[in-house]
Amino acid sequence: MAHAQSHTKRIWNVFWILSAITIVEVILGIYKPNSLHLTSILGTSPLNWIFIILTLAKAYGITWAFMHMEGEKNGLDAP
Repeated sequence: MAHAQSHTKRIWNVFWILSAITIVEVILGIYKPNSLHLTSILGTSPLNWIFIILTLAKAYGITWAFMHMEGEKNGLDAP
């Protein structure tokens, strides 16, 4: 039973972290601060870079937590 509770807690923690990142993305997408939206860094706006970074962070979190990649590191170590 403790094993199931730990997975449930972990799923909820990942859910809240991903939800927080998504809320930040939505708020930035709605308000589009001029300082982030109307300037350019490396060919695109800082707002786009923020979206890219946050999206990659969510993809990493999903892969790490739900595709069980945290356990794969041991399998990738050289013998």
